[in-house]
Amino acid sequence: MATRSYALPLYSLVDKAKVDPRSPQLQELAERLGGYLAANLGIDTLHARVEFANNEPMLVLHGVETDALPRLFALADVQRTQLHEYSRDGEDQFTLRPLAVKPRGD
Repeated sequence: MATRSYALPLYSLVDKAKVDPRSPQLQELAERLGGYLAANLGIDTLHARVEFANNEPMLVLHGVETDALPRLFALADVQRTQLHEYSRDGEDQFTLRPLAVKPRGD
């Protein structure tokens, strides 16, 4: 089955006050979040990590299978956030393309 990479704002999943973006443990947090998403929501990934876009941490989920997309869209909807397709453009560059999830403002 085909896989792709996606990204969500980290602070849509965890409390901003509880995360130090400069912490060396940030990648461990990403791996634990990836495990949580797999175990509790059925969103399996090959690898989860944090990358920064415009100084905002994003949880990047690499290797998400197509059949998990409805659950990933539902997560973004419930968390009132934007889901992005993630693609690497170079060693230190990537592109985030917003997908058709529009966060509710209510």
